[in-house]
Amino acid sequence: MKKSILLILLSFSSLLLSAQNALYWEVQNNNFIDNREYYNDYNTGQTMLGSHLSLTTGFSIDSVHFINFGLDFLYEYGTSSQYIKTSPIIYYNYKKRNIDFLMGAFPRLNRLAYPDILITDTIAYYRATIEGAMLNVKYKYGEQNIWIDWTSRQSETTNESFMAGSSGKFKYNYLVFENYMYMYHQSTTSVKDTSFHIKENRGALFLFGLDFTDKLYSRFYIGPALSYNKTVPEEYVLSKGFYAKYEFEYKFYQLRLTHYSGDKMNLINGDHFYNAPNYTRFDNEISFFNTKSIRLQLQFSVHFFDNEYDFSQRLLLYYKINGNRKIK
Repeated sequence: MKKSILLILLSFSSLLLSAQNALYWEVQNNNFIDNREYYNDYNTGQTMLGSHLSLTTGFSIDSVHFINFGLDFLYEYGTSSQYIKTSPIIYYNYKKRNIDFLMGAFPRLNRLAYPDILITDTIAYYRATIEGAMLNVKYKYGEQNIWIDWTSRQSETTNESFMAGSSGKFKYNYLVFENYMYMYHQSTTSVKDTSFHIKENRGALFLFGLDFTDKLYSRFYIGPALSYNKTVPEEYVLSKGFYAKYEFEYKFYQLRLTHYSGDKMNLINGDHFYNAPNYTRFDNEISFFNTKSIRLQLQFSVHFFDNEYDFSQRLLLYYKINGNRKIK
């Protein structure tokens, strides 16, 4: 046993020595102030304030294989330090030309972006890491990914649950096609419980659009939105609707108008405004800074539904610092 442990330590030390010229580190800080003045039956009004600090270090085994580990800290403003949520970061990354594969617990930010109709943006606030795997493949006219996120391990008191999906974008001249699909699966605990049955919640959005950002600073998208809900042994419920989006972006200002009409989406992880038969959202966004290293964005939104309207505002600050470190 001791020889085995010694052999493992020697192998790991040898791996570190071979990678000593390729060590790197990264610090990310994501701050959010999100005020939602909601007075309706679909969403709950609330104010969310917090800061994510992500510390990651790693090394490259060679030019395409990378090992990363660290911690993500979430502190919600106004709470005691004992409520700081800590999430481990530990993952393998294979990256070569048009292929990017990750497996482990890795940061969600800048890797997975879904429209709110399917996955609401609050997921990024309170679940900063994806715990599973993701494969992203880029090609001449776009990219496509597939991913799985294990959200709860089965135990005697905890239900098994996970999310999985695929999304991508295709662009040829002015023509654009985007696809977003995902499912949420929840099953029983390890203790047999006849009162609970397996649940499956799925959603999809297919968008066809025109991109004139180089001339008119605008993009247009339309397409169908679908949801599928089933609780065993009941019959499934399929919901359908029409989704449209217009975006105008010029320098530091972005205007975004989205509209949905159709059946109640009823997606567990989606924005519940899309349970309304008609919902229109109007976003005004100002970017004070917008680079790969730092972003400061202020957004003011108006939500129209059922002949009513509500407001929301948010301020987002993100920055990243990284570098290489050599060990002599």
